[in-house]
Amino acid sequence: MLFLIMIAGIIALDQFSKNMALLYLNKINTIIVIKNILHLTLVKNSGAALGILKNKNKLLIIIILPLVGILAFYLMTVLHSGGPFLLKISLTFIIGGAIGNLIDRIRLKYVVDFIYFLVKKCPVFNIADLYNIIEAP
Repeated sequence: MLFLIMIAGIIALDQFSKNMALLYLNKINTIIVIKNILHLTLVKNSGAALGILKNKNKLLIIIILPLVGILAFYLMTVLHSGGPFLLKISLTFIIGGAIGNLIDRIRLKYVVDFIYFLVKKCPVFNIADLYNIIEAP
């Protein structure tokens, strides 16, 4: 039950932050949080990570939806079998992040990205992406 609550929390935090980004950044595009380090910059990403498969939203939904189902089934199996805690947490984070971005793809036809670190010139990302960088042990 704890892991399902965590998934719901990740989705809620992700969707709330994206709605705030759309509300406040849509008109001004960028808020400088720390000059030359961290900006909040609105990007409407119609592709996957790093812009691959741009404008292939339906294909991405067709790929991601069953993968989320498979991961959820695997999480339930690991929960019932008493698998490693880090595996449970990793799957929880990945599922929550994937569902957060999947909601955007279905509802908006793009994913809302808005966190931009200029230090390493990383791509603009969102809260859901933070949870998807966790790798299963």
